[in-house]
Amino acid sequence: MRSAVLVAKKFVVWWLHRSLISACVFCVISSAAVIAEASTEMEIRIPPSIDPIFFHRNAYSMALLENALTKSGIDYKLVQSDVQIGNLARLRRHIAKGIYDVSWLHTSSEIEEELLPIRIPIFKGIIGWRIAFIRPESTTEFSAVKDLQGLRVFMGVQGFNWPDVAIMEHSKLKLRVGVDLPNIRQLLVNKRADYFPRSISEIWDEEGYFSEQGAIVEQTFALYYPSAVYFFVSRENTALAEAIKSGLEISLSDGSYDQLFFRFFGESIDRANLPNRRVIYLDNPQLPKQTPLARRELWFHQHD
Repeated sequence: MRSAVLVAKKFVVWWLHRSLISACVFCVISSAAVIAEASTEMEIRIPPSIDPIFFHRNAYSMALLENALTKSGIDYKLVQSDVQIGNLARLRRHIAKGIYDVSWLHTSSEIEEELLPIRIPIFKGIIGWRIAFIRPESTTEFSAVKDLQGLRVFMGVQGFNWPDVAIMEHSKLKLRVGVDLPNIRQLLVNKRADYFPRSISEIWDEEGYFSEQGAIVEQTFALYYPSAVYFFVSRENTALAEAIKSGLEISLSDGSYDQLFFRFFGESIDRANLPNRRVIYLDNPQLPKQTPLARRELWFHQHD
């Protein structure tokens, strides 16, 4: 009888010891899981690298995004998707479906209904300041252009599905549409179009490509219409939108936003020589009503 009692006591002690160890192991595993969950990075998928001709603008957009995300305080990791962009319509679909978590687009009312915008213009509106590629023999004719009516004599060119098409057509400017940049260049040099307006943030990156076929940058007039490029996310991704917005607002307040902007585009703005050009103003019928035009600090002003 006594032996049975001793065996029973040993079993109880063994069972309690094993249960205690199991409980400790469970607590350690559970604590590690909680810590891991708390420190998990937010993986943010972005479009893959594209044509080197756009490198400068994309490098700026990436620098601004990383600066904003860092200042927002979130733990994040940017990951390039292996899904190719294709055209603008496909880019929008990829954002809407969450294939890309964030990208940057020229805004319009249609896009803002489809995607969630962070309404801080990442190029400070210089996307709407335009100067043109022309053929050298057209220099004298374009130097005589004084206003919108004078520009209507000439044939412009823009890209398929670009927002500039609707803006120029709204102002009753003659226009051809090219399928891509090589096609646009051919339309210009083959005299099927007379001028190709490009943003002052774009034109100097493309000058070498167009000059290969003899095109030059016109020196006497500029177009301007209010326009913005924003970061966009899917409409469901409100947490990421808030993080980006918070970080951008902080970067505006501490001056790092403007530092990045002028580091990347200060020389381009100076080369455009806007104060010595005749400016032709166009309406932008696609500009959403929510565009923060009243926030002066968000926009580039040529006389500042």
